[in-house]
Amino acid sequence: MASHDADVIVIGSGPAGSTASALLAEYGHQVLMIDRDTHPRFHIGESLLPMGTPVLDRLGIKLDASEYLLKNGAEFIDEVTGQRRRFPLAGQHQPHQVERAKFDQMLAENAVARGAQLRQGDAVRAVSIDAEGVAVDTDGARFRARYLIDASGRSAFMGRMRQGISRIDNLGRFSLYTHYRNA
Repeated sequence: MASHDADVIVIGSGPAGSTASALLAEYGHQVLMIDRDTHPRFHIGESLLPMGTPVLDRLGIKLDASEYLLKNGAEFIDEVTGQRRRFPLAGQHQPHQVERAKFDQMLAENAVARGAQLRQGDAVRAVSIDAEGVAVDTDGARFRARYLIDASGRSAFMGRMRQGISRIDNLGRFSLYTHYRNA
């Protein structure tokens, strides 16, 4: 039987990867997060949703209201018809707007504090799967684990490796974002 460097290897240390790593480590699993970037790093996608608040509570993450704006709603516009749809977000779990660089780093540090290992600045190049688990080759080393979680986000590492990504024809995707200072 091959020796393992971890029970679980997690590709990516953004919100999904760090959350999975924190919870698995809390339950006593050896977790290795591998991320091609280093924290803090810029990333868009600053809007949290109400259902994320209980997850943050479970992780022991408290967002200081003086640092994070409350998110009161969202609006979607159909690019063909111009129809607008507004969704107010008020209720028991009030979501926030976060600065992803700080937020992602906070989540990754939380996972490490719970026992996960974090390897930053080391890109995953290949994954092989066999009866004993997985082998993950990075720029710097090879790691073995029983299980793998692909939390690489839109990079979709395993989906691309397994050629499981297909585009949806005529899917209009457009997003705007901006940041304000001293507003």
